[in-house]
Amino acid sequence: MNKKMTIWWGYISEPILTTLIFLLILYAFDSAKVASVFRNSAIDIATYFSSIMLAGSIAFLWTFYSKSDTDFSRWLYVKGAFNTYLTAYVVAIGIYISLLVLLIFCSKIDYYLFTLFTFWFFILGLVNVYTFIRNIIDQLMLNMEFNRVNDRNP
Repeated sequence: MNKKMTIWWGYISEPILTTLIFLLILYAFDSAKVASVFRNSAIDIATYFSSIMLAGSIAFLWTFYSKSDTDFSRWLYVKGAFNTYLTAYVVAIGIYISLLVLLIFCSKIDYYLFTLFTFWFFILGLVNVYTFIRNIIDQLMLNMEFNRVNDRNP
């Protein structure tokens, strides 16, 4: 698989996995009960999950960007990875902003389909946690490789 296809697969695989998990939950449990429990928990999820992940993703983007003048960032840019990581962190911010707004509205609007859509988006946010952490780990590993190749001792 070429590089662009791999990147696109990374973005497409999250909604696919989200949909599979969503359908599995709705198959295993009564959808009305799931919607009711989720709607009653929406503001807590917004407070304890979405807002924290939003703050964390913004902080990490800020740190990533503030280090953009380093040799490592220039190396990432030459390798074509800088924009890939930048886009991934911006997408994470977009997911968590959207989720936060959806959760706030979900707690106020008693509409079954909207609640289920917000639940689907919540699962997407959970799946994105793994992707977000994986991107951070991959970037750290690349930094270690950069230091090794360039004989930099931390």
